[in-house]
Amino acid sequence: MSNSLKEVESVCTYCGVGCDITGVVKDNKIQKIYAQKDGVVSQGKLCIKGKYGFDFVDAKDRVREPRVRREFLEKNPHIKEVVRDKLLDFDEVYYTCDLDTATTIASMKLSEIKDKYGGDSFCAIGGARGNCESAYLFQKFCRETMDSPHVDNCARVCHSPSLKGMKVTIGEGASTN
Repeated sequence: MSNSLKEVESVCTYCGVGCDITGVVKDNKIQKIYAQKDGVVSQGKLCIKGKYGFDFVDAKDRVREPRVRREFLEKNPHIKEVVRDKLLDFDEVYYTCDLDTATTIASMKLSEIKDKYGGDSFCAIGGARGNCESAYLFQKFCRETMDSPHVDNCARVCHSPSLKGMKVTIGEGASTN
């Protein structure tokens, strides 16, 4: 491997499986990803998404800082008053701010919704690019913090063909552990 190339062992977060991968990095940019030959999870193989689906990392249109819609804050002046000094102009639609401020805004509004309408008014759909630990914390937040049983994951739609295949093959459309 060239002096300018570096191999970095990691875990694929494209889905919740968590395959063990190695990324080839040059100038802090991913050049290639491959499965670790002795990987416990990947067993030396990756799906096409894990192997080639990393270009989103450096996408020019990727959002890299929190943004808050101006219209949202105009409709919620009590929230705007709390964070006013931490908002920076981004464009005519958005403010930008640091992560702590964005978290404050979100928590204030979520608390308001929960207090006004109850936990059953809240639902959440998790993404496919999280790891198992993130998914666990996500569902725990929904169930315990928001008091809502309404939590799902977009992988259910994506993996419905594999669930049907598992049902035919092993009699159950679920993981066998």
